[in-house]
Amino acid sequence: MRRIQVGGEPGAGVPATRAHIEQRWGAKCFDGYGSLEFQPIAWECEEQAGGHLAEDFAYAEVLDPYTHEPVPDGAPGLLVLTHLDKRASPLVRWATGDVVVRDSTACPCGRTLARLPGGVVGRADDMLVVRGVNLFPSAVEQVVRATPGACGEYLIVLDEDVTDPATGYLTGIKLRVEATGDGQRVARELAHAVRAELTVRAVVETVPEGTLPRSTHKSKRVVRADRKVP
Repeated sequence: MRRIQVGGEPGAGVPATRAHIEQRWGAKCFDGYGSLEFQPIAWECEEQAGGHLAEDFAYAEVLDPYTHEPVPDGAPGLLVLTHLDKRASPLVRWATGDVVVRDSTACPCGRTLARLPGGVVGRADDMLVVRGVNLFPSAVEQVVRATPGACGEYLIVLDEDVTDPATGYLTGIKLRVEATGDGQRVARELAHAVRAELTVRAVVETVPEGTLPRSTHKSKRVVRADRKVP
């Protein structure tokens, strides 16, 4: 096994997740981005610096999801696509629902097609607002999988009443994370990393590896406290 291409949800676009896949398989992992309605969209090259948009096939716009005005390169926005040469049912200004960041600079591989560093940041309708801060589950995944002792599986529990026992602050979210070894240490380090990197507070609860449910399709990472929580 030398190369792996993944897609369907944030994976290779999340650096810590990519590192886990490459370490376990001993192969380079690449992100592929497409959809049932629109193919192709973007694929990574050997540089692994973000998927190259198929700009010879599709016209891509990155727009503010609220004003629908273009955003500059480097700013997150909603990806909107138009077929350029498809004859059967072409899509015109089709809103993917995906939030991306575009980089139009030339890639070290020599291609001049714009890239999407970090892949799909998240779905516009998946964005969480926690105590006034916009948060995507993929950002939480990066922090969890970069924390030593955390196994990588996690669940975000939205709960307006959850309070940090150390400070008394309302956090709005609880992270339930599988961990090995010293679970209390993992919880402390992860809570600190979430606060430092994502600017939100979270109550972290560690559980033994294999506790959280697995999905056979797209992973379900967010639940509300008024629903049944594993």
